[in-house]
Amino acid sequence: MDSANLVCLLSLAAIWGGSFLFMRIGAPVLGAVWLVGWRVGLATLFLAGVGWYTLAGSLVVIAGTALVTGFSPRRLFSAKADQNV
Repeated sequence: MDSANLVCLLSLAAIWGGSFLFMRIGAPVLGAVWLVGWRVGLATLFLAGVGWYTLAGSLVVIAGTALVTGFSPRRLFSAKADQNV
């Protein structure tokens, strides 16, 4: 492994670990829903900056996963309603 790959690996590890620390500190302050919203929004802006094709590809993968697994928000909310009864 050359030095450039090592720097990339260490940078990725720092970003990955930092996100868990950010969630641990941010969730009690902002609340889980707001924290997730901000993280998704920032990721969307980053992907839009990298290239629209990257963002479009991510949306296709997410939509495809939802279609294959049969996930829908309606199923999620109806499952919660069934548990409360």
